Amino acid sequence: MRNLCHQYVIRYLESFRDGNNNDCIVMEYAENGELQQYLNSRKLNNNPLSEDKVMEWFIQLCLGLKYIHNQNILHRDLKC
Repeated sequence: MRNLCHQYVIRYLESFRDGNNNDCIVMEYAENGELQQYLNSRKLNNNPLSEDKVMEWFIQLCLGLKYIHNQNILHRDLKC
């Protein structure tokens, strides 16, 4: 996964097991934060996304997913 490189896929950097036997994954920093937090904020302010923005993000998600599938990686845990 370290070799994946696509504009719509967050980069995997490394993984390790901590002192409590938890598996930890270090990913690229997402400068604009998490999508779920952003959507919750928009909802609280009664400021829905435009249909064009939703479609743009959906296309980006599909392109990123297609890329990782083409690398024979199956993503089982898509989140918002």
